Amino acid sequence: MAMKPGVPAPYGRACLSCVQTKCKCITRAEGGCERCHRLTKDCQRPASSRRKSTRKLTTPTPPQISTPSSSDTLSNASSTKTPNSLSDIFCNQDLPILSMLEAEEYLNIFRTQKLQFLPFLHLCPSISAAQLQRERPFLWICIMAISVRSTTQQIEISRTVRLNLSRLMLLELEIDVDLLLGLLVFLAWTNCQIQGKQALSIFTQMAVSLVHDLGLNKSVENGYAEVFNLYSFGYQEPSKYTARTMEERRAVLGCFLVSSMASKFLQRLDTLKWTPYMDECLDVLIREKEVPADEIFVQQVKLQLIAERAVQVSAGKKDSGFVDTSKAPVAFYIKALQSQIEQVLENVDFESPSRFISLLHMHSTSLLIHGIGFSKTPIPSADDSNMQRIERLYASFNSAKSWLDIFLAIPTTAYVGFPFSIFAQLMRALVALFELSTLEDPAWDTSLVRGSTDVMLILDQIIANMQQAGSVQTMGMRATKENNFDRAAETFLGIRARWRLKLPEPRVNPSFIIEPGSGEVDQVPWNLPEHWGFSDIFTSWDH
Repeated sequence: MAMKPGVPAPYGRACLSCVQTKCKCITRAEGGCERCHRLTKDCQRPASSRRKSTRKLTTPTPPQISTPSSSDTLSNASSTKTPNSLSDIFCNQDLPILSMLEAEEYLNIFRTQKLQFLPFLHLCPSISAAQLQRERPFLWICIMAISVRSTTQQIEISRTVRLNLSRLMLLELEIDVDLLLGLLVFLAWTNCQIQGKQALSIFTQMAVSLVHDLGLNKSVENGYAEVFNLYSFGYQEPSKYTARTMEERRAVLGCFLVSSMASKFLQRLDTLKWTPYMDECLDVLIREKEVPADEIFVQQVKLQLIAERAVQVSAGKKDSGFVDTSKAPVAFYIKALQSQIEQVLENVDFESPSRFISLLHMHSTSLLIHGIGFSKTPIPSADDSNMQRIERLYASFNSAKSWLDIFLAIPTTAYVGFPFSIFAQLMRALVALFELSTLEDPAWDTSLVRGSTDVMLILDQIIANMQQAGSVQTMGMRATKENNFDRAAETFLGIRARWRLKLPEPRVNPSFIIEPGSGEVDQVPWNLPEHWGFSDIFTSWDH
């Protein structure tokens, strides 16, 4: 019987290629199907005899209880679903076709250039793009979305991610570690995509929801017993293990880290609540030392936890789990939080090439602490003398300058790997320096600030570096649309024009200027001043 063209083939009559890839088979008037014609494949129909379905609704058998090894990676991690349960997301006709050679290139970009900045997952060096696609299909497509160099491909793949994420979580009620890992990657490098802050807010809440649904923020003994049993309502049964995998421990800590960064950036989100079990996860990562990147990851999580406490102290929350801010002056809490940062600093390997990652995060957290209870109003509070205010102003200036010195010494070729948190910290440091350069306070000498570090020259260097990073990203490609670095350069040009109106002509000591994009990280002075850190502009400065 002839089939009507332009409509899906009836049940049992889809071509063999579409059946194998679980794609919709759209017939053509000339014969065959649209997908096979587009891919120049031989469209073969199955035999006309229709096989009777043998599927039955049965109660699924509980998974085997096993103890995972301590060296869990994406190449050997067990999955709670069949390997191909998400494979249909790669058959969407809107998804650009990537060759396996391109997929390997983009996976290598993610592994070598991006993951070092936020190592909340471990990719085994031997795992291939094809193997990752089979074992972690959603993570794979998210890695492709943030690693492709073509802006057109980036837009199309990101749209496919969003469409399928909505379908999997909202329509099919999928609960899976693969979804969580992919979401965290998509969130952490949201600066690599064309989307607004609203997407960052929505996806962050979805990731936090997955952590709660999977019970990853609690121990196995308590977590799964308290997870809402959707299976009793006909949806899905929670997974059961006798022990957490290292992958799961990194995932829950990574969700805390990313959600906290997003919360500080957007100022309208709640961070994933810290639990005692997450302390245990940190201890396991420190004790096991499975991969070298875990050391940096642990430092980042600890520093972000201190940042959370600083924000809670600044807001005067008594349920912060740290201190009751109604019983002591602000200066006491600044000292206590600063001592916690010093403890983290003791574990930083200053001989490591990746030391600047921890130091940037450390400076950002410390500046946030110096900004507690702080505003541009030159009237000290009852528990804050004018001298203490000046000391904190100076500490903030020292810290902002140190952060920018480190950032400007990083090679522009590394910019492509930066997560959104680095750029958020960059803006905080710049705004803090600008505010300190224009602060109207009789006790604060703005001429000394401008004489040692001129924010206009720093903006010039940043603009040049962004333009250079954009050229590196699109090297060897035909430019069809502007990339993220070109847009960032335009943004900083607009900021420079507005700030120029409030600043006098620069009078800068040339010894303080770093050549744009010099890449000489080792030339940065690593002997930190007594007060190093930044003030988070989103919580500390009264705009």
